[in-house]
Amino acid sequence: MTQKIVTLGGGTGSLMVLTGLRKFPDIEVTTIMAMADDGGSTGRMREEFDMPAFGGDFRDALVGLAENEDLAKVFMHRFENGGDLRGHSVGNIVLLGLFELTKGNIPKALEIAHNLLRVRGEVHPSTTDSIHLGCEYDDGTILTSQHEIDNTPKMNGKKVTKAFLHPIPTAYPKALEVIAQADKIILGPGDLYSNIVANILVDGIADAINSSKAQKIYVTNLMTKYNQTHDMKSSEFVEIVTNYLGGPLDYVIVNSSPLPEEINEKYKDEKWFMVEDDTTNNEDYTVIRDKLWLEGKEFKRVSSDVVPRSFIRHDPEKIAEIIANI
Repeated sequence: MTQKIVTLGGGTGSLMVLTGLRKFPDIEVTTIMAMADDGGSTGRMREEFDMPAFGGDFRDALVGLAENEDLAKVFMHRFENGGDLRGHSVGNIVLLGLFELTKGNIPKALEIAHNLLRVRGEVHPSTTDSIHLGCEYDDGTILTSQHEIDNTPKMNGKKVTKAFLHPIPTAYPKALEVIAQADKIILGPGDLYSNIVANILVDGIADAINSSKAQKIYVTNLMTKYNQTHDMKSSEFVEIVTNYLGGPLDYVIVNSSPLPEEINEKYKDEKWFMVEDDTTNNEDYTVIRDKLWLEGKEFKRVSSDVVPRSFIRHDPEKIAEIIANI
């Protein structure tokens, strides 16, 4: 019997989950992308072309579900030279071209991209509005863009107390429709505020998730992120997700395997650390523990990419197997 699975997130976390789920013939996958990214290549596109965040997160999701694997590899290539092209990925440039070709019609642009990459599943925005993510910190400081939140060293370890979107966006109707029809809804993995909370905060999304009869599953992060989730343990991630969601989860998937010390050392300059597992079963959700990181493949950072990214990722086959068998 076919399972309808909807994921909400963005970034490389979604890429890995979708890569794993795509290989299950009895799973129909739809992913809903956060729309608040304004850093790196996507941010440059937004600023120059006055457009919503139709870039890297969508590229990752399309590639994760792509059956045209050769073209998918081309989409992920990031230019390291070339002036204005430096730092952009091929996929982002193609999406920009589709955005202009369709006169800003993101659903139509995605339909063409689906056909190009032979996407097995669907990719939708949580909203088609042009929005930004903001965060308020425990000292009262307010940052009003994802780029600032990711890259402002002056915060020096302060805690996020509130995340918000501005302006307040309306949900894309198709996103609400697929959530209502889902058998399972997957939150994460991905940046807690940029990828997960930024989806939940879209007007209508949280209500749709809570009203859905689907099983709600949260995949916790592997690493903390300085200025956002530093010093947080797995239970704190879960608490923040459920607080913004306004409703319970059914399952929480947590990594239970430590990283080799040589990998931990590479993160220390950025003050990123592996998320400590302290989550316990309760009346709302069941905890599933396993080794979730992909062993034997360390991801290299491209010199032209200004966004700090993980050296390790979730294991797509392991995550997909766990989700499929719940």
